[in-house]
Amino acid sequence: MSEHANGAMNGTKNGILNGHGHQHSSPKLLVWSAADEGGLNRLFDIYDAHFKKVLGASYIPSYYLDDITYTLGQRRSVLPWKSFAIADAPSSLQDYKSLVSKPVRSGKSLGIAFVFTGQGAQYSGMGAQLLKFPVFSRTFEMIDAIFRSLGAKWSLFGEIEASKKYLN
Repeated sequence: MSEHANGAMNGTKNGILNGHGHQHSSPKLLVWSAADEGGLNRLFDIYDAHFKKVLGASYIPSYYLDDITYTLGQRRSVLPWKSFAIADAPSSLQDYKSLVSKPVRSGKSLGIAFVFTGQGAQYSGMGAQLLKFPVFSRTFEMIDAIFRSLGAKWSLFGEIEASKKYLN
C-alpha cells in the first residue's frame, strides 16, 4: 500500500490525532517564488482560489499539506522574488493571505559563498598540473587577483610552489 494511501486510511501521517479526532501536524513552510513582485501577487490569487476549493471539499487527505509544501519547495523554479507562509493544518490556509510574508527580492550582488571541498584530504598543490592549460591558468590568475583585492598578502601561485617541496 502506498504511503499516501496508508496515511489517508489511518489519518496520522506526519500528525497526531487529538482526543476530538482532529489532526495536528508539525508546521510546514510554504514558499512562493516569482520573477517580479506582481507575479507573486498573481500567484497569491491563484493559490487563494485553489485553497478555497480544496477547503470546501468534504474530504481533505491527511497528506495534503505535505504535498503542497513539497511541490512549492521542490518542484518549482527558484526566482528572485520570494514570500512564505507557515501552516500547521490545511484549515489554517482558509485565510492564508494573512499568513503570507511581505514579498522580498533576493540581493542583486553576490556575496561570499561557502565552498565545501568534500570529505577527501586536500592539499594546496592539488591541481598544479592543470596550470599548463590556458583556461585553467587564466581562471587561476583571476582568482588570485580577487584574493589580492580582498587584502591577501599571499599568492595562489606562491602557495602552489611552496607546496611542491612538501610533495617531494
